Amino acid sequence: MKKYSILFLLTILIFGALNFLTTKDQRPVDGNYFLGFPLTFHTESSGMVYPAPKSAEDLVRTNYLFLVIDVLFAFVISYILWTLYQRFGNRKRSGNEV
Repeated sequence: MKKYSILFLLTILIFGALNFLTTKDQRPVDGNYFLGFPLTFHTESSGMVYPAPKSAEDLVRTNYLFLVIDVLFAFVISYILWTLYQRFGNRKRSGNEV
């Protein structure tokens, strides 16, 4: 159970860090705001594009499939990091360094 809670926390931290570090806030320039890594799952537009959006719903686009893929990507990274930590962290604690 401890392993799953650590993987869950690592996934949330990695997902948040990746999105924080790769967010493209171009609202002052062209009015767009992009969120998501490796796939952009959320886009906000201020309407300063051609052709202009016809409704308010067109200003914000969210792709939930890309969101799920991004979370899975963060989970894979956290699983790899946890596996590496277990493999090399246990050797250092037991005194059997490679």
